Amino acid sequence: MDAPWLAPIEPRGRRWQAAALADHAGYLVALNQDAARAGLVTGRGKPLAFIAQADLPAGASYEGHIAQTGRVPTRHNLHDFFNGLMWFAYPRIKAALNARQAAQIDALGIGPTRGGVRDALTLFDENAVLFACADPALADALRGFGWRALFVA
Repeated sequence: MDAPWLAPIEPRGRRWQAAALADHAGYLVALNQDAARAGLVTGRGKPLAFIAQADLPAGASYEGHIAQTGRVPTRHNLHDFFNGLMWFAYPRIKAALNARQAAQIDALGIGPTRGGVRDALTLFDENAVLFACADPALADALRGFGWRALFVA
């Protein structure tokens, strides 16, 4: 974590790294202690806590479960490690994304695919892409998933 852009999350990341290297249960304890101290909440105002992925009830959607319970299913891997860090670095963005994902689930239910809105929210959530431009053709390419036009041409 020597990159300057990681400096704001380095102290917490190092503590969590040590806990995660020891065991998954201790790692979850560290996340939950920090979440309680920070007063983190979901988009529906539920206090945020981290649980083992295995504790996600069968048939429950990840985003819906977070919105309904405040519990974030967390695996013992780097993807979920950085997801946890982002809840602390950008709590309002994460809460807003979760609220919008849950609203889509409430409206449309869970199907074989997420659907366009949930896909877009997940893409933003997991890739932190912000796209600002004044060129309508590029904006249209983004809306139409025209990646070649955006990133190659």
